Amino acid sequence: MKKPKTIRRRSFLVGAGGATLAIPLLSSLGQNKVRAQERSTKNFVSYRITNGHFGHQWYPANEAVESAGGLQPMGEGVIGTRLANLPGEMSPLLDSQFDGLREKMVLMRHLDRLDHCNHNPMNGLLGYTSSDGRLPESPENMPPSIDQIMAQHVFGGEISPLNLSVRWSETLPSGSYTISPEGPIQVPGLNSQQAYQQLFAEFELGESEAARRRGLTRSVIDRVLPHYRSVRDNRRLSRADRHRLEQHIEHMDALSRRLESGRGECTPPVEPEAGRVRSAEIDRAAREQVDIGIAALRCGLTNIVNFYLDPDTLFTSELHGVGGGHHGASHSTNDQAVESIFNAHRWHMRNIASFAAGLEATESGDGTLLDETMILVNNELGSQSGGSGNQLGQYDLNHASYDIQTLIIGSAGGALQTGNFLDYRSGHERGRWTRHIGMAYNQVYITAMLAMGLEPEHWEVGGVQGYGDMRGDKWGRTPLDQVQMGDLRAGLPGVIS
Repeated sequence: MKKPKTIRRRSFLVGAGGATLAIPLLSSLGQNKVRAQERSTKNFVSYRITNGHFGHQWYPANEAVESAGGLQPMGEGVIGTRLANLPGEMSPLLDSQFDGLREKMVLMRHLDRLDHCNHNPMNGLLGYTSSDGRLPESPENMPPSIDQIMAQHVFGGEISPLNLSVRWSETLPSGSYTISPEGPIQVPGLNSQQAYQQLFAEFELGESEAARRRGLTRSVIDRVLPHYRSVRDNRRLSRADRHRLEQHIEHMDALSRRLESGRGECTPPVEPEAGRVRSAEIDRAAREQVDIGIAALRCGLTNIVNFYLDPDTLFTSELHGVGGGHHGASHSTNDQAVESIFNAHRWHMRNIASFAAGLEATESGDGTLLDETMILVNNELGSQSGGSGNQLGQYDLNHASYDIQTLIIGSAGGALQTGNFLDYRSGHERGRWTRHIGMAYNQVYITAMLAMGLEPEHWEVGGVQGYGDMRGDKWGRTPLDQVQMGDLRAGLPGVIS
């Protein structure tokens, strides 16, 4: 059988809505015989929030959970309920703007980071932090952040993560890290002007050019479909793999028809305004970054987008209801500070909802671009309210990451089970801070990598199972024998399909 031609992603239609010419992994033919044909149709997006959160603002109230039937077993080591069954809004922050996404969301709680955290951009996508200098003895052997691992092993180094930032400083942070002999090196973030210039400055696509590219892509599809059909007719192919391949061929036929109709075109966003972002411009700057992220995925210019929109002191009482900056409010215990944290998070929620809505509105394959994507909403720190559900506790959890704010939107092409509120409490309790000890947050990283099609060999170093630092917290409030570790190669129960 003639080996099908490998088609580079940049040669595929810009604007195909995230679809590619990937052939599915067919185990019955042997992975080595199809690896050259694997091109992922999936996207990974992270949205980082800083300075912790208050659980009573973020999680469903206990009363709402009870009305939905209570927390029931949802797999080994996890209890939960369907988000669709929660009455009213899911929570004060996950309000009505997320109602249409309930079936495509996974809201999780009692996920605990065990290492040294503090305010640190490393503890978003990297399995280690170094706020106190504690790194492995040979930091050059650390794995990079999960987005970098995806870029290398899922997309063969053909794409780079797009790091979009909004902050008061001229040097913008990101959660993306490479590794040097000295340890992690942060990849700088881009402001909206920089991101636009990098992606769209020379991008011009009139209707005639769009039509030409659609025709080119339909021609490419027509050329590869005979190769796919020849694989389908291979006698070594199992019945299950043949069914998968037939579904893929149907998908490619549908894609060709969609391109012929002119839908799913790539449209560059509006060019951002020039100049350094100040308080009055942060809402506009955030909208620009959201629009750039949507367009970058829609146009196939990247499969990985990391948002680090951290205005901090650019928040104002007049415009955003946040006094003294986001970070300053997070270190206070008065009612005004608690309300400020709510307002800061409400600002972030508008950005997240707008981004998810943009992907959901983009047709791709047999669904939407959101269906092909995993959006991971994460925080550097944990819940500072200390209670359970909407109950308040002690406000003294400033620099630890217990009960981390974690939300997934999208199923990464069906790799994730969605529509649930999941609780990973281990059965052990603390005498202080968040009440329930949970599952190691490192499982979130592994879940994301598995969902994108990676294997443990891509992130494990030195034969040690898992990803990241599992040494336990410096205050001894999370004994390792009381934490749910889970299968370090299987991801989160109740989430991985």
